[in-house]
Amino acid sequence: MRGAQFGTKGAGGQGGNRMGANRAGGINRGEIVSKDANTITLKLFDGGSKVLLYSPTTVVNKTIAGSLDDVKVGGSIMVTGDANPDGSITAKSLQLVSSSTARF
Repeated sequence: MRGAQFGTKGAGGQGGNRMGANRAGGINRGEIVSKDANTITLKLFDGGSKVLLYSPTTVVNKTIAGSLDDVKVGGSIMVTGDANPDGSITAKSLQLVSSSTARF
């Protein structure tokens, strides 16, 4: 199994949709083309667009570069990598996740 991820089904989110083309909600990626007090319009990588509704309770995450020294026992991570025959995963990317958002 290639491209194994924790927290999603397949490489593109629930149901295996590509990340830029998810029509059912879930994970969507694209370029922000407009923003107002409670909506963001996102231009999806497949050429479509999606209106995102947000509020003061919407969680906003910011990713910055880290190192293996930042990975600590007791912390939470999301991993992307390749599954090995023995069930282990060869990590390509580790994303540190705060304890408040660790339920992925």
